[in-house]
Amino acid sequence: TMGVELLASKAVACMLTMGDALLLGGNFLTVGDTRVNYVAAWDGNAVRALGHGVDGHVLAMARFGERVLVGGSFTRATQPSGAAVATGGLAVWDGSAWDQLGCSVAGTVSVLAVDENRIYAAGVIPHVCGVRCGNVAMWDAQLGWRAVGEGVAGG
Repeated sequence: TMGVELLASKAVACMLTMGDALLLGGNFLTVGDTRVNYVAAWDGNAVRALGHGVDGHVLAMARFGERVLVGGSFTRATQPSGAAVATGGLAVWDGSAWDQLGCSVAGTVSVLAVDENRIYAAGVIPHVCGVRCGNVAMWDAQLGWRAVGEGVAGG
């Protein structure tokens, strides 16, 4: 067996492995008896929160180096200290604290993709850091946020 039974209070929307941990994101406040606020890590024996989680549903996760990208319909993440970080729909967890990726991302990030040096985000995100992106954006460590082509229209 795997130790403890995972019982999220509502739907799990995404999962990601990071080292020995399984990260879960979705529409849940608790896993078992642990308050996690929409995002949790499970090491096979115990569940823990990532800081104090985020304030809305998590729809996507991706690994970028040693960091975890979390996308969804939230506006802030809460540090282990209880301090809130305005992240918009994309938050970055470095293993001990939450941060933005350049700025607060306006809207809902529902899909994330990563290659060696770039992060792609899609969803309902009309602009990022003042850049009009038509719901699809790319972040590059050298160039920051940029649109991907003309984006995608519709609603």
